[in-house]
Amino acid sequence: MDRVKLRLLGENGRVLAQGTAWLHVLPEVENSGRFYLEVPFDISLVAESARLEASMYGYRDGQLSHLNTVNLTLLSVGSPLTHPAIDGPEKLAIFYPRQEAVIEGGQVTVYGAGWVDSDLPLTVEVLDSNGEVIGSSQVYLDAPAIGQLGTFLVDVPYQITFPQWGRIGVSEHSADIPGLIHYSSVEVWLKP
Repeated sequence: MDRVKLRLLGENGRVLAQGTAWLHVLPEVENSGRFYLEVPFDISLVAESARLEASMYGYRDGQLSHLNTVNLTLLSVGSPLTHPAIDGPEKLAIFYPRQEAVIEGGQVTVYGAGWVDSDLPLTVEVLDSNGEVIGSSQVYLDAPAIGQLGTFLVDVPYQITFPQWGRIGVSEHSADIPGLIHYSSVEVWLKP
């Protein structure tokens, strides 16, 4: 079982609530499962825009490995009304490099697909074993329109002095509430 960390962020980015749940993985579907956690909150206004983020961290490095969010409207009074997500669970997928691939030569080609919520570029980073950024680039999703499926392809240079485990991460940043909207990553073996 994996731990899932949840944070509820108010419209100005402040943390309204947080907690941890266990991901109950289904044996027939690797890395897929359900989690449940009640996250009580208190707001001073009648209504407020918010974002609920769920994140997971890598076993080997303890670094952020995945983050997904959903935008909400919080009400201080009234009955709860929940609509199921229509976008699906994964907004950004990394096709290359694959999990635990060997990367060498000081540059990595990152290829993937997904859809985004704004016209901001995606950030693609190479992180070393300590989680430090050793290479970074930005790329726009090649899609017909915002919210539609598209692809991305970018070369990211990096520099290290010795072989080590690292991570390739792709993130979408918010144009409204500060922070990440989505983060996907793969752990790789980096060589100079």
